Amino acid sequence: MIAIGKLVKAVGLKGEIKLYPYSDQPSCFDGCEVIIAGNSYTLHQFRMQKKMGYMKLDGIDHIDQTEQLIDQEVFMKRDDIELDDDEYLITELIGLRVETDTGEDLGLVRDILSHSGNDILVVQGEQEVLIPMVDEFVKDISLQQHKVVVSLIEGM
Repeated sequence: MIAIGKLVKAVGLKGEIKLYPYSDQPSCFDGCEVIIAGNSYTLHQFRMQKKMGYMKLDGIDHIDQTEQLIDQEVFMKRDDIELDDDEYLITELIGLRVETDTGEDLGLVRDILSHSGNDILVVQGEQEVLIPMVDEFVKDISLQQHKVVVSLIEGM
C-alpha cells in the first residue's frame, strides 16, 4: 500500500472531503479503491483545485461521516497507481542508497521534506545531508538499482 495523501477537512454537508496530496500529480481517478483507517472505499468523484484534492467516497454522504476521517492517511494499492516508465512516487525513494556522481556513498534516503518550493531528500549516513530535489543536484533516480545519484556543491 502507498500513502497518497492525508484528509484535512470536511467540505460542505454532503460528504466531500479535502485531501492534502503527497504528490503534485495525484493518480486518483473516479472509481479507484482507496483505504482509509483500514476500511476500503470506492472513490466516486475526485478533482484538484489549487494543489488540494477534493474527493467524494461512496457510502460517505454526511459531514458527520467525513469528520471522523479527518487526519487519516489515504492509501492505494501500488498496482492501481498508473505511472509512466520515468515516473515514481516520492515515497518510493525512502530507503534508496544515495551516492555522488563521483561514487561517494552518502547513506540512505530517510525522509522527504515537502516545502512550498521543492521537496528535500533527507539522507542519513555518517552525517545527515539535506539535498534539494532539483535537476542541479539530483542527477539520476533508479528504482531498479535502488539508488539516487546526486551532484553536490562545496559545503553540502
